[in-house]
This record gives sequence, structure tokens and C-alpha cells, in this order.
Amino acid sequence: MNKRKDMFDMKKKTYEEMVGLEKAEAWKKKLKEAKKGFVPWNVGIKHTEASKKLMSIKTKEVWQDPNSKYNEKGFKEKLSKSNIGRKPWNKGYGEYCEDEKNNMWKGDKVGYGALHEWVRRRKPKPEFCECCKNKPPYDLANISGEYKRDVKDFDWLCRSCHAIRDWRTRKNEKKES
Repeated sequence: MNKRKDMFDMKKKTYEEMVGLEKAEAWKKKLKEAKKGFVPWNVGIKHTEASKKLMSIKTKEVWQDPNSKYNEKGFKEKLSKSNIGRKPWNKGYGEYCEDEKNNMWKGDKVGYGALHEWVRRRKPKPEFCECCKNKPPYDLANISGEYKRDVKDFDWLCRSCHAIRDWRTRKNEKKES
């Protein structure tokens, strides 16, 4: 077989395929050990406002320059087509940080707005108010007044039904106290 052809075929293979998985893993481990404690030269260095401004200006110049490769006819189309079939970096990420899996999850200690948003995502909005069945619903109303994380403890109500229910609840609270 042609030696030159073998050389080009070798470039298409990954390092693991060329030397074997065991050898590749050992090499990766050695590299990792060698890099321990290494601090890159630019850690902690921040751009000044002047350098940020200059970078912004230069970037705009490059994108607006008629002779720039970024302004070639069809560059944007080529760029968008080059990403067809590629998996986005964050695809499937949502399932790892939803609800209880999220490290910011507060459980039942959630605030008013966040609880309403949580219920809004889980309870489908009906066509008509759950109380009068005449007008389209606008508000999510809490039934028990305890603001628990329970979808059944909320109703979709029109504004007038929500106002009436809140008024009755406040009226009953005043009688009890």
C-alpha cells in the first residue's frame, strides 16, 4: 500500500484509534498531572474600559468593512448552514436543572410570584373562568390562602370572580379575629 495514502488516512483517525484506548487514557492522565497547579498568564487580568471600547470599535469595523470575509456574498448563509445538524451545547440541559433538581429549589418556602409562575406552567389555562364559566380567565387565584405548592389549590378566574373571592375571604378573616 502507498505510504503517503496511509499517512492521510491516519489523520482522519482519533488518537484513541491510533494508539489504543489504554495508552490514550494513560497519556491523558499524565497530561492532567503535569497541568496541576499551573496558572495561566492572564488569570485575574481584566480589560480596561479603553481596551473594551477599542475591541468594540475594531469588531464593528471588521463586520462593516466591504472587503472583509464577513461581508462576502452569502457568508451569513454559509455560517448558518454550517450549523445544520449540530447539536446545541445546551440541548437536554433543562432536564438536569428543572424543579427539585435545581440547586436553587426552595420547596414550600417559595415566594408569591415564583409560586404563581410555577402553577402557571403546570395548570393549563381553560377557555372560560372556573367560577362563572362566562369570561376568559385572567388570574390564578389561591383557594386555601395558604399558598402551598399544589396545583389543585389554585383556580383560573376572571378579574371579577377573583375580586369577589378575595373580598369574601378578607371579610371572613375579619369576622374570625
